[in-house]
Amino acid sequence: MNKYAILGLMLVMPLATAKTDVMKEAYKEYSESEMCYFAKKETESGTSQYCVSLHANEAVPNEEKEGHYKTYYLAVGDNFEDAHVLQGNIGLIIEDNGEGFESNVIAQELFIDAGSSGYAPTDYKFHKIGFNSYGFVTETGYTGQGVSQGGIMVVGDQNGKIFDSYIPTFYDDSEHYAGGDHADLSDIIEGSYEFIPNDQKKMYDIKITLNGHYLGAEYKDQSFIMTFDEQMQQYNIPAEYPLKPL
Repeated sequence: MNKYAILGLMLVMPLATAKTDVMKEAYKEYSESEMCYFAKKETESGTSQYCVSLHANEAVPNEEKEGHYKTYYLAVGDNFEDAHVLQGNIGLIIEDNGEGFESNVIAQELFIDAGSSGYAPTDYKFHKIGFNSYGFVTETGYTGQGVSQGGIMVVGDQNGKIFDSYIPTFYDDSEHYAGGDHADLSDIIEGSYEFIPNDQKKMYDIKITLNGHYLGAEYKDQSFIMTFDEQMQQYNIPAEYPLKPL
């Protein structure tokens, strides 16, 4: 839905060279027929099962260890059930690598809810998001009763911890009013994002720029800054930001 600017990557390792045992060690059970790992997540409401596969891997210099690099493995999977209330799954595994020593997993989070109707997002962009920190950004949301809404989801690491953070960036209810007498009441707004680099060895701010019409107000290239809360491990959404989290 939105087209976002992509920051340059420092180093890219082809997917074909990814260590296959990373996925096996993380998700265990591989299905030859489905060509994916069966991943089970236990929750208070029951068990969710996903068909998970390696979606991307990116290698970047480790800024804290000379001669080392970090490899980010992104695993993505759909729920075996496609109910509207269910989400898909994202997993992130990070290794410390380097010539002459064994690779070590330094952080991993195998179950992160994302998407809708049991399906996970499929389009991801890889960004540097802070000092020695990188992450994948995807757009996620849902459509119901003629209303489409959602935002961007950042899945990355900060100070050795994996986090996920959601920022709403679009809303469109024009289909809800289509063909009726109140088409002028519809709202359409969308935003683009940009990471703002700094040299202070901390997480980058995110600038969201909105364009469109929402709740009686017009937005034309209006920007809002999202800062990272290290204690909460997520991006703060300012009070004046018009779109609210789902």
